[in-house]
Amino acid sequence: MAQQQAQGIPVQRLDAAQARELLPIADFHDAALIGFEPEAGFADAYLVATSFARAARRRGVTIRENVAVHGLSWQGGRVTGVATSEGTPKRPVKASARSDEGVVRPVAMAVLSPTLRDQS
Repeated sequence: MAQQQAQGIPVQRLDAAQARELLPIADFHDAALIGFEPEAGFADAYLVATSFARAARRRGVTIRENVAVHGLSWQGGRVTGVATSEGTPKRPVKASARSDEGVVRPVAMAVLSPTLRDQS
């Protein structure tokens, strides 16, 4: 918090009761430190993810949940294919991955409809 304050970010330390007042759905019982930035934004991760999924489906994307990813195909530094527990999709693939200590771990994938083109 000191770093944020040194950069001019208005942040204040809260105790669990104050934090619960601001965010009643959260559990702060074992929090070592609770900071509050009144000017910061907040996004509900579930609502953000489902909104992205809904928008993707409207554009023809097929989303597979609870499917194990067994391998990724790479071309030019980009993921071009995904081998899954349901097989390997024949249509173009967009995959989301994160890197932990140099190990790429797929976290999501979408098989694109033939009419959807790369918008990046």
